Amino acid sequence: MKKAISALLLSVSISLGAPKEYYKTMLEASLGINDLKTAQRVLEDALREYPNDVYFLEWAYKVYLWSSDLEKAGLYAERFYRATKNYDENIIKVLRVAGRYDTLLDIYEKELSKGNFDFLQEYYKAIIDSFQIDRGLKFLENLYKNISNIEVLKIIAKLDYDTNKFERAKDNILRVLSKDNQWLDGYIFLYKIFYAQKNYEEAYRVLKTINETFKNVPEYVKRDLLSIAYGLGKLEDAYKVAKQLRDEGKADKDVYTVMLEYLIDKNPIQARDIAIEAYEKTKLDYFLDNYILLSYRLEDYMSIVKIVEQEKLQEKLKPYTLDAVAQAYYRLGYKDKALRLYESYLSRTFDTNVLSSLLYFLAEAKDYERLKNYTDKYYTYALKTPELYLSFLNAYIALQDSKKGLAFYQQLKEKNDLFTKYLYSFLLDIAGEEEKAKALRYQLLKELEKKPEAYQDTQLAQVLLSLYSEFKPVDYLKIKDRLRKTVGEKAYWETYLTYLASNMHYEKYSLYARSHREAVRAWMELSKAIEDYDKDKLAKLVEEKSQELPVRDRVRATQMAGNIGLAKEYAFEGLEKNPTDYLMYKQFRDLYMNFSGNLTFETSYQSGKYLQTESINLDLKHPLTNRLYFLISSSLNKYTSLRGDVIKKTPSKDLSASVGLKYIGQRTNWELLLTQRDAFTSYTGFSLKIEHYLKDRLTGMALVEYRQPAQDSVYTIVGGRKNSITLGVTYSLNTRTYIDTTYSYQKIESQDGKSVGDAKKLNVEGFYKLRVSYPDFTFRAYYMNYQYSEKNKDKGVLDEVSATPTRYLPTSFWESGLGFLFGFDQKHLYTGRLRPFADISIGYNSQGTGVFSVGGGLGGPLFHQDNLSLDLSLSRRVGRFTENILNANMIYKLWY
Repeated sequence: MKKAISALLLSVSISLGAPKEYYKTMLEASLGINDLKTAQRVLEDALREYPNDVYFLEWAYKVYLWSSDLEKAGLYAERFYRATKNYDENIIKVLRVAGRYDTLLDIYEKELSKGNFDFLQEYYKAIIDSFQIDRGLKFLENLYKNISNIEVLKIIAKLDYDTNKFERAKDNILRVLSKDNQWLDGYIFLYKIFYAQKNYEEAYRVLKTINETFKNVPEYVKRDLLSIAYGLGKLEDAYKVAKQLRDEGKADKDVYTVMLEYLIDKNPIQARDIAIEAYEKTKLDYFLDNYILLSYRLEDYMSIVKIVEQEKLQEKLKPYTLDAVAQAYYRLGYKDKALRLYESYLSRTFDTNVLSSLLYFLAEAKDYERLKNYTDKYYTYALKTPELYLSFLNAYIALQDSKKGLAFYQQLKEKNDLFTKYLYSFLLDIAGEEEKAKALRYQLLKELEKKPEAYQDTQLAQVLLSLYSEFKPVDYLKIKDRLRKTVGEKAYWETYLTYLASNMHYEKYSLYARSHREAVRAWMELSKAIEDYDKDKLAKLVEEKSQELPVRDRVRATQMAGNIGLAKEYAFEGLEKNPTDYLMYKQFRDLYMNFSGNLTFETSYQSGKYLQTESINLDLKHPLTNRLYFLISSSLNKYTSLRGDVIKKTPSKDLSASVGLKYIGQRTNWELLLTQRDAFTSYTGFSLKIEHYLKDRLTGMALVEYRQPAQDSVYTIVGGRKNSITLGVTYSLNTRTYIDTTYSYQKIESQDGKSVGDAKKLNVEGFYKLRVSYPDFTFRAYYMNYQYSEKNKDKGVLDEVSATPTRYLPTSFWESGLGFLFGFDQKHLYTGRLRPFADISIGYNSQGTGVFSVGGGLGGPLFHQDNLSLDLSLSRRVGRFTENILNANMIYKLWY
């Protein structure tokens, strides 16, 4: 029925044309049946006929508004206003909804000009929405000139702010606030202006005024105050705001973060409570991490383990919390769990901080095997990674490896901080430079005594207490209790037991060591075991705690316990790690020279005025027991005559071999060798050498030789031999000075047994070591007196060697001189490093001949437990007898 009526009305409208009454009738009929679509058509037709008809314009904007056609509703509302200049709340609403801002602003400005300020906020909104701020400002400024209303000035200030005219806005806001200091928006605009201008101090001041002046401050304003105060470092003010927000139940991540940071030093217990509350509310790891770290700081290890296992955090720990958790497990006695945390993390993700923490942990736990494995694995990487320098330095101190530790100290020394210097002093101790180490620590003590922070900072206080114990024991006893709380119980007892053991207060040491086992160090137990001469304790220390002992103490204890083989291993390892440690070197040298097997290969070349000699020698010393050794050696010499008018014949070969035994006793050593030589003739000989420790610093020696090579002249070298008895003594005045004296009686003969003559030889040498560690400068003074007696008869093969009849032994003479040597151990002994050595001497003999000799070379390890030396020397005789002798040698020794 409704559709039929609508169709009829539409047809009537079209057929009748434009009588106004019919349009009204049809409009009423359409509205009567709520047919808005037909009503729209009727109104469109009517307004084409009567475009300014107020009746149809009014109904048009209403019908289109009801139809939600805002554009046309606004159009007809605007035409209605233009036609009538009348408006009401509905007209304003339609214009505002339809976005007809020009007309809407006209209406508002008309009302405002009349003083109707109820429209002021709507006018402000319309200006903003229509982007006609300039128009609005111009009108409002004129309005304010005519009507000095403070609300108008507020809108002007707001528009200035909206258009970034901050200086104008600031002036106007301040004008308002001078009259109305309760205008909250003004303060808010003001702090926002200051913030936009990066004047954070003023922004903070305004925000603080808001928070202190107004009761119902918007939450966002409080959060802005929190943020700016925190950014400016005004942590106490930030904390107060954060506490307000927490008390209001509006705490979030930022609020808890500020509270935690404020309380963390002032009240760590309360800070820990905030951390766990924050974690339970936000589930953010940051707060859980802080809870763990604060619990560690409070030494509440059980709470750490509980939360870790409750939250199943073992695989989720961060590098900076991992160490605290691992240490908590370790302090509670779960070392394996602590270790698994570190190793599991590193197996998933490599991190330098975690590696550093692991190294510190292993050093503290005395797990030296794992510590060495990790330092070896990452050594090259660590040298290029500054974050690892300090932890690797500490690790190599624990491993007593000064060689590698020094590489990291070199990277750190530019920091020049006290703690790094303190660590370096221990590196010097390990390297054998004990005097230098003590001097450095004493200097550090002087510096620390002048620093007030050394009495409050835990690390520096621990160093200070340790240095007082070493250098000022009386003052240490006065200060130890004062620093006890700062350094902590563990460091306090470590230092006190060190003091007692170092000063041999063993009764007190034993008393306190029983109740503080965690502070006892292996060297303290060794010191007491040696004092008590407790061999069982020594053996137990070697078995259970050898790696904890300082390396020289380790060698000493192992040797005293009777395990020579293990002592050698420790000495060798110690010297490899600490090649500059001369005390370690002496231990090593004594052990290896006396108690190890070795293989020696030597090749030499000598060229003089008449003869050139090339030699190859091979010697083996093999241990049968700890004290008895099997000896075997061979040599091959080749001779070339350089003057046929002097030496006309040399043997086609000169081959020697020997076998024997060597015994090393407590006071007496002996060596017996059987030799076979094949040169001009073949023959067998022997030698027996006995050394006996006579008394303190005095050692005697006896040597018997039968058919051994004679080196008195070029003739005896090629075709002679000797039978001799030699006696000698060595006396050490002190560790730097000793004298060596020998006297020998020799019968010299040809290789085919023809007697040549006799020789009596006295040698006296004195040595003074100016410096004991490398370069070990040594001064030498010598005197020798050789008396020869030659027989005038057939001399066997020597007559074949010489081109013309002559004397085969030298003329009797004496000779004395001075010499200087350095580094000569590099030529014959294991030293751990490749370094040069030299020998220079000058002398004069009774034949009117000056003697000058200079030689030098290079020696050191080639592979492992070995030594290779190369040297070249030149001897020159000037005066009555002139001769130059050139020597070149290569010696390779392998110890096993």
